[in-house]
Amino acid sequence: MAITYASRPSRASVLIALAFLAAPVLAAALVLFAASIPDLSLLLIAGAAAGTAGLFLIVRPSLSLHGWFVLLVMPPALQVEPFHTLATNGACLAALASWLLADGLRRDPMAWNGTLLLLGICILWASISLLWAPDLVEGRRALIAWTMSFLLLFLLLQRTRSLEGIDALMLTLGLAGWLLILAGLFTVTLTSYDFTTRLQVLGINENMYGILLIVGLPGAMWPVMRASGGRRAVLMALSVVYLLLTLAFVALSGSRGSALSLLIVLFLFLFSRSVRPWGIAGLGVLVALLVVAPFVLDVVLHRVGEEEGSELGGRAPLWAASLDFIRDHPWTGGGVGNGPFALHAYMAAATGTFNHRIDLPSHQPFLEIAVDTGLFGLVLYVLMLGSAVWTFATSRRRWLGLGAPPGYYPVVIGVAVGFVVSWFKAGGMKHHPTLILLLALMLIPAHLTAARGGGPKAPRQHRAGGGTSSV
Repeated sequence: MAITYASRPSRASVLIALAFLAAPVLAAALVLFAASIPDLSLLLIAGAAAGTAGLFLIVRPSLSLHGWFVLLVMPPALQVEPFHTLATNGACLAALASWLLADGLRRDPMAWNGTLLLLGICILWASISLLWAPDLVEGRRALIAWTMSFLLLFLLLQRTRSLEGIDALMLTLGLAGWLLILAGLFTVTLTSYDFTTRLQVLGINENMYGILLIVGLPGAMWPVMRASGGRRAVLMALSVVYLLLTLAFVALSGSRGSALSLLIVLFLFLFSRSVRPWGIAGLGVLVALLVVAPFVLDVVLHRVGEEEGSELGGRAPLWAASLDFIRDHPWTGGGVGNGPFALHAYMAAATGTFNHRIDLPSHQPFLEIAVDTGLFGLVLYVLMLGSAVWTFATSRRRWLGLGAPPGYYPVVIGVAVGFVVSWFKAGGMKHHPTLILLLALMLIPAHLTAARGGGPKAPRQHRAGGGTSSV
């Protein structure tokens, strides 16, 4: 979706909108902070410590923003409440404040595009759906999650306007991926893990662990593209080790979706000269595992062979119930955050298998959106995703014109396609931080061009190609 230069939002209106969106996050953080520490003296000490940490993060924009992303995808076993929620909300506010102080109050161009606009309209429609949502608490909780997603995407685009900014983002992504790899090694080697059972690492859902490792692939591969000589050889070896362990851990997790996603990623890598070595290495490692250590693949092959939960993993009844609900509530849905609860009655009419559950997500992002906010919300959501894909596709020529590594595009394409294969059958992934990260990776090239192009003609160039503009 293109935004003309004349119709772009003013800086004041964007700042006011961001302040409005951040208000629920700030309120939730303050309430949790005060409720978790009833003693006044401890409250003051904790407040002083939080304030100091906040100021430290504010003057380090990349640290606060990337730290916020890491907190959002932190494994459940490491989330100590209420400190994790406080830290997450605090990092969000620090990242927003650092942008306001560094760029927002100056005359620097602001990254804006059709994807952000449509995501903002999605949130506005979700807010309106609170008028008919029966449970306002669940509605507000879902609305805050949508708001956090918008802020994360917005700030990622503002802070990643150069190749150096991409380096910093990929470094964070790579470190997060390697930490998950090390956690997997610890679980396999230093615990009583049984190779005949599904691997679970730090409380992460077995299906989600593989997705996180796949999303971490660009962080392991990007440094190789930016290096040369002996350093490139060392980084290439490390990236192949990451790929080898990812293959092993995805197999041990028993996730059929993640296994299929990873195979698709490796297959797509073969079609691009710049990333073909990783595709060949990955498939070579897979063959080696089949020959040398076939027991590593036993769990996932067993699940594929027995087709546990049917070919759709038991999701067919949920999808059928979701379609029935959408037919009865095509325009309004159940209200943001209330879809999983409204769906229970439709499932109970068909089967008693899920009677122990009061919330039943559709386990399909598009259906979840439609159940929550109706067909209008679904159309906005599809247009938002389509806008990101269009911007990505039309900005490739300008990206290469800057002399940026050509491998960026095939890596993002491969990982995005592989991600979608698993995402399509996942529950609660319609605004997950990993999806927001992939949207950012698609939109960054267009705004990197805007940042480097300069001059008064930059907005016109972006309007013609990628649907982006500088505000």
